[in-house]
Amino acid sequence: MKRPVDNAFTRSRPTNGDRRTSAALHAAIEAFDSEHATTYMDGGSGEEAIRVWALTMSPMRLVDAVPALLRAGMDEGGQTLMTRVRFAGDDRTAPASVAAWVREELHGSLAPQGPASAEGASGQVPAEIVADHGVLIVAESAVVLGDEALRRLLDSRRLAGVTLVRVAGPIERADGRAILAALDAGHPARDGDFRATHTLRVDEDRTVMLETDSHDLALAVVAENLRQYLAAVLDREVETIEPPHVEQIHGLLSISGTISVRPIETDCFATFIDVGVGTSPDGDEPAAHSLIFDLPSGTWHAER
Repeated sequence: MKRPVDNAFTRSRPTNGDRRTSAALHAAIEAFDSEHATTYMDGGSGEEAIRVWALTMSPMRLVDAVPALLRAGMDEGGQTLMTRVRFAGDDRTAPASVAAWVREELHGSLAPQGPASAEGASGQVPAEIVADHGVLIVAESAVVLGDEALRRLLDSRRLAGVTLVRVAGPIERADGRAILAALDAGHPARDGDFRATHTLRVDEDRTVMLETDSHDLALAVVAENLRQYLAAVLDREVETIEPPHVEQIHGLLSISGTISVRPIETDCFATFIDVGVGTSPDGDEPAAHSLIFDLPSGTWHAER
């Protein structure tokens, strides 16, 4: 039996029984040079410019954005700091804290490793670490996760909002606290840990904001969302559809830094789907470009 498609686009279908999505996709990407302090191997220090790509996209769910990042090969062997969590549903049924939620979802498998710290003894900041899941509790409001633990927690689909910071390498408790301090001060995560490669923020499980030092990673998230859009249009399981190539996404975004896709400009034919793509920054002009999805071959072709 075919599973119903459940993503940000199918959740925007009209209530009159029409199977077509009513949601328009909007993605904007910009590049900027971010200065941050760095220490060199000779012991000196200075300011180093890092090229950062900032992506804003809507609608897209957290549960679809993170797997796209993992598939794109984000810092294999790295870890992720999860904080600023907002739970979906009634506040009365929400977990007391992120740490409490992690304990619940991982079935109480957190076990102390060595003596508890003074903070852990006070009950404010537990000192547990779980080798099996790559989980480290930094504070009641923040946890460090390996990729498998991150996937398991996302499967619960309980999050409406979250901030995820990816670090190229292991995150110790001191690293996590430094990142939290940078975020609380309104600074980039890399100001807390220079190894931070990207920060993903999701608002109301609908708007995705990504800052990354990898252009291809940002493009891969946009490509994944176009795949999600087409799955909603065709009412097909997402896994049966390949995403567009990042080069095709780059070609469209390079025009103005913005793309928009609207159902009214998506035409379905017997052998292909013509997805109209608008590139005006304000999104109010008709689509002047297309991405063609060939149904027999399952491949994408750009029409500019």
